[in-house]
Amino acid sequence: MGMAIRPPCTKNPGMTPRDELTSTSGTLTQPKDLQGIHKGFLVSFLLSPTSPPEAVIYSPHGILYNSLAVFAKTSPDLRVLALLHGTLNVKVGWSLTGYSDANLGAHNGLKVQRLTNAKYWIGTHDEYKVEQGFTSLMLTNCPITVEEALERERLEDGGRDCGKESGWNYMGSGASSVLA
Repeated sequence: MGMAIRPPCTKNPGMTPRDELTSTSGTLTQPKDLQGIHKGFLVSFLLSPTSPPEAVIYSPHGILYNSLAVFAKTSPDLRVLALLHGTLNVKVGWSLTGYSDANLGAHNGLKVQRLTNAKYWIGTHDEYKVEQGFTSLMLTNCPITVEEALERERLEDGGRDCGKESGWNYMGSGASSVLA
C-alpha cells in the first residue's frame, strides 16, 4: 500500500529530502487493484527556491484515498496544487456476479482532496461518452456532481456540513484556469 517513487536520474550525495521532493516523479499505487487502472502519477516541483515543494497528482480513474496516507507523513510538507480525478463513478460487471469500479467517482475524490489538501480538483473522464459493443452491456455510469456528493455526505453525517472547508476549487473537464 502506498507510493512508489522513481528517484531522479542522477542522485547527488549532498541532496536533502527537500531537494529529492523537488525533482521527483512517481507512481502512486494501491494494493489489490485487479484491473491495474486505479493509480496516480505524481510530479513535484519548486516554484521558487524558498517555497515548499508542490505537486500535481493525475489519477484519471481514481485512486483509493486510503492508499495516499503517505501524504500525512511527507517531510518537508508537499503542497498539492492540483488533483486530476474524476467525479463520474463507472461500474463494470453483471448484476449477478457483482461490480467493480472502473472510475472511483466524486465520493472517493472528496476523500482524496481532503487527504492531500489539493488546491484545485480538475475532473477527468467525466465527459459524455457514446458506449457501443459488448463492453457497453457491462458498464453502468453513475454521474454525480461534487455538490451532490457533498450533500450526500452531509445527510450521512447527521446534518454536519462536510463542505469545502479547505477552500479548494473544482474545475470540470474542459475548463481552463491559471493554477497558482
